[in-house]
Amino acid sequence: KRVLVVTGCDGLDDVTLSGPTNVFELKNGQIKQYSLEPKDFGVKPISNFTEIAGGSADDNVRLALSILKGQDKTRRTDLVLVNTAVALYLADKAEDLKSAYAISKKTLESKKAYEILENYKKPSVLKKIVEETKKRDFSKVKKINHTPVKYNGGLIAEIKRKSPSEQN
Repeated sequence: KRVLVVTGCDGLDDVTLSGPTNVFELKNGQIKQYSLEPKDFGVKPISNFTEIAGGSADDNVRLALSILKGQDKTRRTDLVLVNTAVALYLADKAEDLKSAYAISKKTLESKKAYEILENYKKPSVLKKIVEETKKRDFSKVKKINHTPVKYNGGLIAEIKRKSPSEQN
């Protein structure tokens, strides 16, 4: 129903903080093209790509955990927040990008995102779901006629020649 395809001026396949991000939006059967700037989220642009560049796989895992724990004070957190804001905007959870950014920041600061990650890592959560499901008496659940919905297709794609943070 709604799709955003974004590419940053610096080659990121995400919304970037280094300058404009080109956006193609499919909404209500119409495609429109526009660009986003860091100021649209209420943040300042970065002065150097190294402020948001990643590292090795291990470094990126440590960085992601630091961001989710609210410990990271670098511009990488802003990069995560602007892209989260776009997802919230796309899902109609916010009226504009600045309010979506504020929601993202508040959620990150509350540590809810990290708690969700930690809960998925606990086998007890899955075990509890299975146990609760086994307790349900499905014989009392009202049966409904379900007409299968025709699949009209969908696509999630990431296309890039190489990672923009890859060293030459």
